[in-house]
Amino acid sequence: MTDNKLPIALLSLLSACPFHVEDFAHSGNVSKYEFPPVQELAEQKGLPDPFLMYDGSRVKTLDDWDKQRDYLKQMLAHYLYGHMPPRPKQIQVESISACEVFGGKAVEEHHKLTISRNGRSLSFRMALIRPLRKQRQPVIVKNCYTFFDPNVFPEGQRGRGTAENDRYAAKRAVQRGYILCKFIRDEVAADRKDNRGTGVFPLYPEYDWGTIAAWAWAHQLVVGCNYYSHITSYKTMTVVEIEQVRIFE
Repeated sequence: MTDNKLPIALLSLLSACPFHVEDFAHSGNVSKYEFPPVQELAEQKGLPDPFLMYDGSRVKTLDDWDKQRDYLKQMLAHYLYGHMPPRPKQIQVESISACEVFGGKAVEEHHKLTISRNGRSLSFRMALIRPLRKQRQPVIVKNCYTFFDPNVFPEGQRGRGTAENDRYAAKRAVQRGYILCKFIRDEVAADRKDNRGTGVFPLYPEYDWGTIAAWAWAHQLVVGCNYYSHITSYKTMTVVEIEQVRIFE
């Protein structure tokens, strides 16, 4: 399982197949389908037909599509993403800071999330900018390498522009009643080869998931924390169900 960029052919399949993050979760690395080794796969010329089923028949009914959809998810997990562990039951959340921004119309909060398993712990940071009113709001989550402060980067450095753009996006999101939340993805899984000793991987050594899958897995933890309107103190929080969350590629 590698973290190469999605081939165009697989993107075409995903575009027809919205999925839960947990669709790629698995209790192990065993599939009910038999997938041949990569070197034995036939060359694919052009885009694959998403309605051609694994047994050579074609999708004709909704039941057929449910079966095909399950096959596509397991195929992508086998060749591309790997299998994610289930969500942890609890997350420790520590509030780091909070201050009003945008002329008192919003609040910027910084938190540290910690999960523990197998005698190991992982902490990663998240920050959000939310409307001032204390109620549940829709959440936009972005994995990134920086938060909202461009001044932590020298003039002209790439990160400065990212922070400036995201701060502007947060201002527009607040105007529409949304929360914009970011977490540091490299703290979840380092964005480099040979990263199995980094981030969340040592907590779940029996899973074959890759970097992209680990980042996607962290999204659901962050969304779960944002289910609450705001976090005011250090506490252990039970992860909420997020069945309405969808990812579209």
